[in-house]
Amino acid sequence: MCVREINKSIQCLTCNTGVDAISMLESELSYIPEYIFIDVNMPKMNGITCLGILKNVERLKNSKFFMYSTSADRSALEDSRKLGANDFIIKPVRKAELKGRLSRIFSNATMDYTK
Repeated sequence: MCVREINKSIQCLTCNTGVDAISMLESELSYIPEYIFIDVNMPKMNGITCLGILKNVERLKNSKFFMYSTSADRSALEDSRKLGANDFIIKPVRKAELKGRLSRIFSNATMDYTK
């Protein structure tokens, strides 16, 4: 996993669906992630719907939300922006590109939403 290769101290929890992510965050009330990455194309619930629900969870108000997808779907990008995503990541083909992008995110570099 790229995140672990960038920084082994980062705790990374994963869920297979948006429904699972919402359920986990609803049951683990003391868990407040700093970063939340949401795939636009998930089974059971798409990422845009998941983002909309999670952005309304008060204890996640300081979490940073990142949407990602294999395509640059203009409507998904616009919907993500309207719902308050911090950035939209188009999944790069090469692992090195993804690691570079994640490194910039975790180092709090200025993010350009359009890239």
